[in-house]
Amino acid sequence: MNRPPELSDDGSLMDSAATPETNQVMRGYMVLRNAIGLIAVALPFAVYLGNWIIFSHHRFACLLPVGNQLPDSLSGYYYSHMRNFFVGSMCAAGVFLIFYRGDDRLERIVTNIAGVFAVGIAFFPTSPPHVSRGCGSVPTILPEPAPHASIIAWVHTGCLVGLMASIALMAVRFAREHSEEQKRNMVAEDQEVERDSRLKGRSKKLYYGCIGAMLAAFIFAGVQQLFKGHLKAQAPWLYYAEMVAFLAFGGAWFVKGRAIVQFLNTWRSAKQRLSGVIHRRPSRGSADLQLGPDSEPTAAD
Repeated sequence: MNRPPELSDDGSLMDSAATPETNQVMRGYMVLRNAIGLIAVALPFAVYLGNWIIFSHHRFACLLPVGNQLPDSLSGYYYSHMRNFFVGSMCAAGVFLIFYRGDDRLERIVTNIAGVFAVGIAFFPTSPPHVSRGCGSVPTILPEPAPHASIIAWVHTGCLVGLMASIALMAVRFAREHSEEQKRNMVAEDQEVERDSRLKGRSKKLYYGCIGAMLAAFIFAGVQQLFKGHLKAQAPWLYYAEMVAFLAFGGAWFVKGRAIVQFLNTWRSAKQRLSGVIHRRPSRGSADLQLGPDSEPTAAD
């Protein structure tokens, strides 16, 4: 019978984590990290392009992210036909964050809080967007505002800020130096990064870049509220800010899950195999050239 991994008092894996069974579980968390990153990166484009492809009759004007023909925020797509996709994605990300186990108790608490915030974004919608009817691609599904809509919108904003703050804190935790005990309990991919100063330094730069992008998006989201009416109507500025924040959100988890490194390694391996097959397989014409007219016949001839 395989023994499940043992946990210490602080929730981290004990030395038994080095067993194949536990290592397999830890590899499952690598997949979980990349799943969280994929949802965060894909969501802004999925709701935007999905709404255009499925519901806008392919009008090119509806594809341009300018003016007030589209929701002015990512959360505004809650009121479009992509609402179910938006809600489902946020709930999935929230569940993944809640079930993710970090390196210690603090990381587990932070990801649990982030997961609750993600679900809160889905269940407490923002205020209905003010869109023109020129595009006809974003009809309001809920034309009547809910009771206490302004309070719900403030809760939504609080959940969004809390989610991004939690993810930024996790990125800081990802970039920190780990103890030798924590390194021993890590999956092989994490150990490789922690014990290689070059990889560790590059990962730190990426983490801090994601943190900087989320901070810049947060500042811009506040500044765009001060834009004058004419300038504010030129483009969905808040959507741009949220898109940058979610891309940085997903990027931090992709770095932690080593998705980009795995992709590049797979690509290099495939190129090497293809190159080896090409070089080991001479063409028929070259074989014929090597066998000249004066060449002695073989036994088969």
